[in-house]
Amino acid sequence: MKIVYLDIDGVLNCDSSPIYIYDVYVGIDEDKLQQLKRIIDETNAEIILTSTWKTRWFKDPLDKDFQDDFGNEIDKRFSAVGLSILNRTWENDLYYRGHGIKSSVQKYKPEAWVVLDDEYFPDFKECDIDKHLVKTDWYNLGLTAEKADLAIKVLNENIEIGEFNYEQMESHIGK
Repeated sequence: MKIVYLDIDGVLNCDSSPIYIYDVYVGIDEDKLQQLKRIIDETNAEIILTSTWKTRWFKDPLDKDFQDDFGNEIDKRFSAVGLSILNRTWENDLYYRGHGIKSSVQKYKPEAWVVLDDEYFPDFKECDIDKHLVKTDWYNLGLTAEKADLAIKVLNENIEIGEFNYEQMESHIGK
C-alpha cells in the first residue's frame, strides 16, 4: 500500500482560488484536483486526510448527515473524478499534524508515502515527516504539475526527499 497524506488548503486551493463563502474558502480547484488524481492513478496510492477539513468529513456513511459544506465538498469533488478517501489522521492538537501522520504510518505500514502540505508543522522534524514532504505553496498555485511529479517519484521509487533547512522554515511553521 502507498499513501498520500493530504492537506487541502494550499494544496487543492490557493490564494487565487475563486470561491469564498463567509471569507473562508470552501472549494477545491479543478486543476489541482486533476493533479491529485494523476498522482493516485500513476501510483495506486490511497488518500488519508490530514487537513483541518478532516474534522468536517466522516468516513462512515451513517455519519454523512453531520458533515458541513467542507465535508460535502470533499465527497462531491472527489467522487466526480473517481477518487476516494481511505481515512483521516487523528491527533490531539491540529498544530501537531506530524504525530497524526506518524501514528497512521505505524498503523497502515505503507511501502511508500508522501505528505502534500503547504505548511511545515512544529513536529514534522521530530516525526521524520520532512523526508516525505512535498511542500506546496498557498501563494504559488498549490499543487502544480511539478509538485505532482515529485510526489509520484517519492511514491513509485520510495525515495526520501531530504533534510530541510529548519531555520529557514521557521517562518512557515503553523502558517
